[in-house]
Amino acid sequence: MSGHDNNPHGNDQHGQGHKSEDEIAYGKVIGVGAVSLVIFALSTVWAAVILSRETKKVEDAVGVTYRPLKVEQEEIGIVDQIPFASDKRLPRWKARPQHRRRLAGGFFIGA
Repeated sequence: MSGHDNNPHGNDQHGQGHKSEDEIAYGKVIGVGAVSLVIFALSTVWAAVILSRETKKVEDAVGVTYRPLKVEQEEIGIVDQIPFASDKRLPRWKARPQHRRRLAGGFFIGA
């Protein structure tokens, strides 16, 4: 052997002064994360500016889009279903004379 066998781990070529390969460079990881967040934020602002500019161009060329009131509501498409036991709409519907004649005639067209 070479005479400097002070290493208890065998023939390690790196010596005792080096860090373990498993250590994480937290500064670099945090730096990459911070840069990524800044890039994401700038991209979001850029996309919002582009959307606003293009929307204004289209509205100037075509006109402002008419938006019905239901589009602005928060609960579009929410179904407030009545429990079947308390729903009396079908018997009332069947009791109307025009519906009774149609139901008695069958479901065929012209019947």
